[in-house]
Amino acid sequence: MGSGEESIGATGISRRVFLLRTGALGAAATAALYPSLARAAGALDPALNQIAGPALQMLARDTISGLIVFRVPGDDRYSRAQGLTSGTPGGIDARADELLLEDLDSFLPVPDTYAQALAASLTSATPVVSEAASACA
Repeated sequence: MGSGEESIGATGISRRVFLLRTGALGAAATAALYPSLARAAGALDPALNQIAGPALQMLARDTISGLIVFRVPGDDRYSRAQGLTSGTPGGIDARADELLLEDLDSFLPVPDTYAQALAASLTSATPVVSEAASACA
């Protein structure tokens, strides 16, 4: 493994890819929980868009693909990971993951009122979390 090779376990991804995805998700969560920090670090906005966006898209595709093969297994890596395969083409072969993601993105939008309420709750929770952290230190 020392010569540039990466071990790929039962999940089908390497440690490096796993750490990249986890780090990107952590960066996105930090930006969501501390919007004032994200605004103050305006130089990070392009980096967050380039890293967090693709990472969250991969996470969504993996989640939807796992859901699809739960109902329509085939002979793909998601079906094998769940331990149930089929000799016939399954949901992944039919590209149902792409269809479902497109439908969710295009036809099931999050209403602005929900997004505004979520942003307001995160913004108002930040001082409480900061005060609690200060009290513990």
